[in-house]
Amino acid sequence: MKLFETLDLETISTCNRVCPTCIRNSHPDREAVASFFTPNYLPMDVIHEAFEQSIKMGFRGSVILSHYNEPLMDERLPEIAKLAKSYPFKSVFLNTNGDFITEELA
Repeated sequence: MKLFETLDLETISTCNRVCPTCIRNSHPDREAVASFFTPNYLPMDVIHEAFEQSIKMGFRGSVILSHYNEPLMDERLPEIAKLAKSYPFKSVFLNTNGDFITEELA
């Protein structure tokens, strides 16, 4: 059976923008997405376990550290990225609006 090609992790649930085309802001059921607007962090032990289990399954695809959020709002991001890079994944990347990028973070 073919495995998935990407492992997407939303490490923090929030975003600082209100883009009209984003599902966070255009979803017709506001109650269904209410939790998207409360800061929730994916626990580090869950992230580590996701990496471990995916490797045991034979996954070697790409890890994406963003979904419907702004990943740079998670102050743990450098630590999470380093953890991901310590595994034999094809690549580790994220999508950001860049609002919180600093020279040090880059």
